[in-house]
Amino acid sequence: MPPFFVFPLAAIQPLSAVVEYEQANDREVLAMDVVSTLSSTGRKVNEDFIHLQPNRWAMLLDGSSGLMPNVLVPYLQGRFQSDAQWFVHTFAHAFAQVEQPSTPLPTAVEQALALVEQQYQAIPIADHLRGFSYEPSASLAIFRNTQESGPELFLLGDCTAIWDGGVYHDPAVSRLDDRAIQLCMHLSDTTGQTPAEVIKSPAMRAKLLEHREKKNHPEQPDGYSVLAPHTGLAQYGAHLSLSGQGVHHVFLMSDGLAAGYQSYHLEPGPQEYLHAACTQGLSSLLSRLRAVEQADQDLRQFPRLKPSDDASGVLVELAQP
Repeated sequence: MPPFFVFPLAAIQPLSAVVEYEQANDREVLAMDVVSTLSSTGRKVNEDFIHLQPNRWAMLLDGSSGLMPNVLVPYLQGRFQSDAQWFVHTFAHAFAQVEQPSTPLPTAVEQALALVEQQYQAIPIADHLRGFSYEPSASLAIFRNTQESGPELFLLGDCTAIWDGGVYHDPAVSRLDDRAIQLCMHLSDTTGQTPAEVIKSPAMRAKLLEHREKKNHPEQPDGYSVLAPHTGLAQYGAHLSLSGQGVHHVFLMSDGLAAGYQSYHLEPGPQEYLHAACTQGLSSLLSRLRAVEQADQDLRQFPRLKPSDDASGVLVELAQP
């Protein structure tokens, strides 16, 4: 079997390391400090991933395996526990390989996807196993601060970014999830089963598969865009400049951590959630979030599609001029 990893396996740290660092470039001196990172497994496999290049960029990926059983794992030499875990690690390393301070973020994302696509296509699986219901995908959030572009964000999918006075979250995936949750609660009411039991039913699986068909079809009603092992997707991301806004903190989150204010109302809004992250710490936010989920295991008080999701965050501080 021919090798299909562009990066040497030795360059990829053990699975327990969900945060990785690139070597800093000594030629650049930027006032950007990663204050804190956190990544907590929601179920059996953590498919979130954080990758950092000190003084330049921070990346958070929220992976999602296909709704069918993992088809890539048997070919991955035992390094990864799910297809999505392979995808987020591979994309992060590809981005680190191609990114340069002068390269626009969308261009660097697209170049990284080209490398990932080469590796994905080289994995010897049957063509029918490359469909939307099998392939891994991910949401992405990148914060970068360079002399060339200043502070900037790139997001694709349903990750959230909060900064002083601003927030970005694409609601496209959340809208579909809300509809699935409505169906779950209706079935719970009519069958007498708990939402946690209904979520495992064939009817719910069919609804989730129906929604998955809308992935990377932004031209369709309710279509949405996320990272997948294909080129042509960076054009659908949000590229935001934070220059001139007096930004001091930037908080990147997967949807599992953003649920703390978006779903569980631990804080009244995004700015309060950012303040809590800065003053209480990410571990405190996670403890509060997991306590809510633990107390609501049947999913009645806070209807959702998973008892607990992977929850990850990166808190960045910028020195003020």
